[in-house]
Order: sequence, then C-alpha cells, then structure tokens
Amino acid sequence: GCGNACEAGQDCVGGLCTGPGVCGLQPMPPGGACPAVCTGGCAGDTCIIDCNSNAACENDVINCPPGWACEVQCDGNNACADAVINCPELYACAVQCPDPDASCDGATINCSVTGTCDVACGGGDACNSTDIDCGQNTCTAMCMGGEHPNVSCGPACSCQGC
Repeated sequence: GCGNACEAGQDCVGGLCTGPGVCGLQPMPPGGACPAVCTGGCAGDTCIIDCNSNAACENDVINCPPGWACEVQCDGNNACADAVINCPELYACAVQCPDPDASCDGATINCSVTGTCDVACGGGDACNSTDIDCGQNTCTAMCMGGEHPNVSCGPACSCQGC
C-alpha cells in the first residue's frame, strides 16, 4: 500500500512484507471491542480463550476471531482434548497445554498462513497425538518432556518441534 515492493518470495500482508527474509514479523492486529469468543477477556490486541478446567473445550472447534492475535489456554485434564483450534488468519497464535493429564491430547492446531504460531506442552500426555499444521511464518513447539506433538512444518520460514 505504500508503493514499496517486497523481496522475491514474500507476500504483502497488512502493509508488511511476510515470508522468507522477514521471518517472525507480522502486522499488528487492529483489535477493537473484545469479541464474545474471548472467554478469558482481551489483553491489548490479544484475544484470550479460556479452556482452563477439566474437559472445558474437549471435542470443540475453537475459532480465533479475525483481527486479533489469539491465545488459547488449555489447563486441566482433557481441557482441549480432541479439539480443533483454528488460529487467526494473519496474526500471532499461542496455545498453552501445561497439564500433563492430556490437556491437548489428540488436538489439531491449525496455524494461520502468515501469523507466528507457538505451542507449549507440559510433560506427560499434554500433547499426546496432537497435530500442529504450521503456516508460512515462525512455528514453534516447546515441550517439558512427555509425549511430543506431530509438527508439520510445511512452508514455515522457521520451524522447531520439541
């Protein structure tokens, strides 16, 4: 939008060049009135989805709202087990699975095409059989031991599994 060209292999998203060469960079979400899906409220331009109790979001489809960065908190036995978590299209996404009692067991986490994606797994079975589908930006899975998630790096400019 400002007349500047991106480097070869990069895409212009929200006025910023994303993709190879600017790994980790992304536009700031506009935010606004906190959407109802943000059950944990909003912190600045980040929507917090609270699944912090046993089976709170088990088998749910969780869609982060457009126009927001997103943090999904899954702390509790089977809190997000077998859930599908869809990150926002352009912005950062973080999924927290600290409970070793299968907090994200069997979950599918679909990172956005251009936003960064960070998944943190506690020990034990927190991320047993969890699938993480990375986008084009930085994609990181961090584990505190136990079962590791399946990380599909795809075209990610930087990808780190456990």
